[in-house]
Amino acid sequence: MSKTTSNLKQLQEKVRIDLAAMFRLTAMHGWDDTIWNHITARVPGSDHHFYMHRFGLAYEEVCASNLIKVDEHGNVLEGPEDVNTAGFIIHSAIHLNHPNNKFVFHAHPPSAIAATVFEEIPYLIQDSSMLYGKVEYHDWEGLSVDPDERHRIAKNMGCLLYTSPSPRDATLSRMPASAW
Repeated sequence: MSKTTSNLKQLQEKVRIDLAAMFRLTAMHGWDDTIWNHITARVPGSDHHFYMHRFGLAYEEVCASNLIKVDEHGNVLEGPEDVNTAGFIIHSAIHLNHPNNKFVFHAHPPSAIAATVFEEIPYLIQDSSMLYGKVEYHDWEGLSVDPDERHRIAKNMGCLLYTSPSPRDATLSRMPASAW
């Protein structure tokens, strides 16, 4: 094995470990919403592959060794073929259209769920001003199972955070700690 290949394998393993840690931290903080959130990471050395968790695993069950690797079409390249279709649709839209962002964190924290009941934000506070101009909006189309929705998500996602009337928020980042 060449030094370049060895370094790439080490980097891929580090990304898997970081991603698994993000799942564990999310569960620890109560943001895991059973199996309906998603956290993904672009596979180092590839523009069109990313790691995600198997459908049905609770967040505290996710570890580096049981992450699956999928391509841009949702084909499983490594691991069991248990793809969460909605997670794949949302995250592939972002990974394919925003290549600088290596991690995508999609959660339903209680504060975000509470905010979705408002038709418009009733008031802004100083802390929310940090996000001014960095939040985009995507109309919820129901459970994300239509591959064509990826184009609409990508169009609405040119920023740090996006939200929709459903209780879902996504954060983009180049590093796992920034996404968290």
